[in-house]
Amino acid sequence: MKRKTRKFRLATECLEDRATPAQFGVPWIDPAHLTVSFAPDGTSALNDPSTLFASLDSQMPRAEWQSVLLHAFETWSEVANVNFGLIDDAGAGFGSSGLPQGDQRFGDIRIGSLPMSDVLAEAVPPDPTIVDSLAGDIFLNSHSGFDPVSLYSVALHEIGHALGLESSQDPASVMHEPYDIHTSLSVSDIAEIRKLYGTRSPDANEGKTGNENIKNATRIKFNSDFDGSAPLVIFGDITTRPDADFFYVPVLDTYSGPMTIRLQTRGISLLSPRLSVFDVKGTQIGSVSASGTHGDTVELTLPNVQPSDKYYVKVEAVAGTAFAVGRYGLAVSFDDRNIVDESRLEQVMTGPYDGVSPRDIADLLLKPNSARFNDDVKSNDTFGTAATLSPTAGFSQNSHYRITASKSDSSDVDYYKFKSPSTTNGEPVVLNATVRAVDPNGAVQRISVYDSHQTLIPATILANGNGTFTIQAVGLPANNDYYVRVGDGEVGNYLLDLAFSQRATQLTTFAEGVIPTDTDLSTTLYIAETQVFGFALTASGPVGVRVRFSIYDVSGNMVFSMDGLTGDTLSSVTGFIAPGEYRAELSVLGGSVPVDFRLSGSSVTDPIGPQMSNSATEPLYQDPWNPEYYLYPTGTIAFDPYLFVYWTFE
Repeated sequence: MKRKTRKFRLATECLEDRATPAQFGVPWIDPAHLTVSFAPDGTSALNDPSTLFASLDSQMPRAEWQSVLLHAFETWSEVANVNFGLIDDAGAGFGSSGLPQGDQRFGDIRIGSLPMSDVLAEAVPPDPTIVDSLAGDIFLNSHSGFDPVSLYSVALHEIGHALGLESSQDPASVMHEPYDIHTSLSVSDIAEIRKLYGTRSPDANEGKTGNENIKNATRIKFNSDFDGSAPLVIFGDITTRPDADFFYVPVLDTYSGPMTIRLQTRGISLLSPRLSVFDVKGTQIGSVSASGTHGDTVELTLPNVQPSDKYYVKVEAVAGTAFAVGRYGLAVSFDDRNIVDESRLEQVMTGPYDGVSPRDIADLLLKPNSARFNDDVKSNDTFGTAATLSPTAGFSQNSHYRITASKSDSSDVDYYKFKSPSTTNGEPVVLNATVRAVDPNGAVQRISVYDSHQTLIPATILANGNGTFTIQAVGLPANNDYYVRVGDGEVGNYLLDLAFSQRATQLTTFAEGVIPTDTDLSTTLYIAETQVFGFALTASGPVGVRVRFSIYDVSGNMVFSMDGLTGDTLSSVTGFIAPGEYRAELSVLGGSVPVDFRLSGSSVTDPIGPQMSNSATEPLYQDPWNPEYYLYPTGTIAFDPYLFVYWTFE
């Protein structure tokens, strides 16, 4: 007997419109540790391989175009709390499954080049629904001609999008559209980037008096049981072009022999570093500068230090460089005692370990498999013992908090207390709270937020996957106390980030309802222009029932799939989906009762993804009478670059 087919129309708005095509206004979770890479030619994206090197090599020397692009990154870095370390790119496909930040195969922000129509370049902004590697990626149009000035101008604009800025109405802004040549950031650009990332601020080593001279030098500390088997590591920041940081280190009272001082910005920031060493009388005994730009590592070895010796170290930028601000790592090794190899030291120097104690740094170097960060020894396991978080420097008061910590065993939970910022006329605020696994021993956690009365605050799960869990709570009273609970996860290390704003992330509900027993729910999906979707699937019903959402092309090939369990929200990103007709399907796997579901999400590309110039990826369904609209095969005329038709189940 033929099953009865029923239809229901989605109660949904468009995924995106042309005026607001992506989820802008959202910062990276860990902007102090961003990385950049140049995708090698042949790296796949949609149906075309990237041709970045061939395209730009034909227009200017490779060293020049790379320097131009990195100079654009440094320009943004100079005015806000963001760093970009240049790393190698292994050539995995754009949108490969992986971490949104910290994937060792390539940079957090990758640069490629594809044949596109009508645009000079496009970028994918960070987005709280993204739990994949596509966030931040930038594509130049391989059909476009660039000179150093136009390339720099275009890069400034696209990097702004990759950092979360939307287009601007200010004609002086690098974010202004349509395109015009801009070679410096406007007042409005600086104001907007600082709203997301704060002002670049002196690092924690500088204290109240700063450390710009030998008299105020910061001591590189070590514990009483330190024996020299691992290097001493400290992190700092050259905040402004004239900035210089001084440190001092006493030699171990049981050591004589060679001592090496290492200053590294390679893979950390684009700062071109200069290292100078002075004796206890302030006499310079050595100096070394980076030989190139874009980050480097320099070292000085003192051949025979003695127990009574004390040395001063000066960190600054190379004179006259365009790469004059950024984070750095400083390591001091007592060479005859050191047992840490170069690769392990490199991993720690380039990692997100600024807030980790010297003892924890030593554990990272000597016994990484058991390293724990800022272990509270269960001292904050209740509301009454909650640790009070200090606001992050550089942001407006009480608008941002961050801590790196650990869950020490299966019963450990961590409570933190924090305050929301004051607002004009007391307007409510939005809180985005994220917890992310941090290697080594990264642990997936869950978080929940409570008001000052310890009442749970309703929150929407924006992301849950690849070690990242993000919730959003809206309408919170300003200038109030709150608690966040971290727990119900694995044993190990995590980064907690709490960011207040007055702008909520807008997710579109694509479908919601009930999937009956032994039934699949499906629809035809038309895509008019290349899309990248961030989906979140929430299901409720008997515990442990699995629900799957999939998208298939007209040949029946699966182009995307994600599974979620009832009682949870799972998020994922599709990668590039070319224009055409598809089938979207929701199904219950192994369940014998109906399941309630909600499928939501957002678009993550600007403007809507690479509009390729080949026949496989050119826009489809354009209305011949009005190219700004689309005429779909159903007869529907829409402004939206996609169309879910009717969901049906049989």
